[in-house]
Amino acid sequence: SGTAALARLPGADEFLAVAVNAESRAVALAALERMATGDMDTAQLRSIEARAHQKNVSRRARALIQEREAAEAARQTAALERQRRESMLCQAVEHLTELSDATVGRAELARLTESWRALGASDAAALDRFAQATAAAEAAFVRREREAEEAAARQRARAEAIATRIAL
Repeated sequence: SGTAALARLPGADEFLAVAVNAESRAVALAALERMATGDMDTAQLRSIEARAHQKNVSRRARALIQEREAAEAARQTAALERQRRESMLCQAVEHLTELSDATVGRAELARLTESWRALGASDAAALDRFAQATAAAEAAFVRREREAEEAAARQRARAEAIATRIAL
């Protein structure tokens, strides 16, 4: 049979010729499907779509093109969504430097860091931005804590001075 003969074809060029020129719809479709499972590019599919003698082969080639285009569009959409989420997380960490309460800031940083890990970011620029934002937030927290400790020490010294004056 024609489909059994396909197994004996030596290469992609022969499959292409069969897919385009075969008189048998089944053989032409089988040749197209055999090519589609390999590394056939979209240009070859467009060629088959335009040149195939069998309308079913042209329709199947068109469907394969549409599937590939839809998959590529989905991949690009997912990549854009990932970039958007990476950017949002980086921006959120960058804004932590504005918090006055270091304890709240550290808790929020831990939550954002966990979200970042779950996202599995791999873009070098995004990784660097997140690392820099995290370091800046940590530095801001340390600064806020030091300022709070200094203010508490001044308050204690003031209270001690007042207590000493009252005692005299």
